[in-house]
Amino acid sequence: MKSFTEYLLESKQTYEFKVKVAGKLPADFPKKIKEALARYSVVNCSAGKSTPIQEMQIDFPEQQNISVTVFDVIVEYPTTSDEIRARIAETMKLAHSSIKVRNIKEEAELEINKPKVEQALGKDYENTNNQELVGDKHIGSFLKELSKTPKKLQPYTGVHDQMYPKAKKEKEQTEQSRTTDKKGMTSTLGTKKVQLTPYAAKTKNSLNNPVKTKGK
Repeated sequence: MKSFTEYLLESKQTYEFKVKVAGKLPADFPKKIKEALARYSVVNCSAGKSTPIQEMQIDFPEQQNISVTVFDVIVEYPTTSDEIRARIAETMKLAHSSIKVRNIKEEAELEINKPKVEQALGKDYENTNNQELVGDKHIGSFLKELSKTPKKLQPYTGVHDQMYPKAKKEKEQTEQSRTTDKKGMTSTLGTKKVQLTPYAAKTKNSLNNPVKTKGK
């Protein structure tokens, strides 16, 4: 059966953080964390677990060939990850870039996205020149596809098409074309009779019927 003190501790609001520090650390580092965070009333600070030395760490991508030590810290007073980080860096005389602090929710979100991040880190880009997208190879295949599927121009349908139907326009254009051709083949002299003056008519008759000379 739990004691009254245990029930009292469980009923208190606490705040948990993951503190990650890059590089080799002294053995008394957990004790120094408790001293640095004393203002927040530290309930517990783990001894710390170190990862193997790796060429690249997900939390410290700018540093290479290092190990990372992770501490579980629980405090009673509310605070933020940035405040915990700043307090440890100031007390331990460490660079802010060597410390990462997240609360439980932030750490859970990181674990969800961790596989995607790990796949992206340290992965070389594929050796490709993308000629199939923008090069001569793409242009050739594009022209080939155009030749297979000829395109037809689609007429634009607007307001005027309702006022002037296409069939009526074609009929008018056909009749106009026939009239033009007929006019071009017809002579003015052949289709209209010319009215001659009396003198011109007499001259025409004399030319058509010349007077015969006597004795011949």
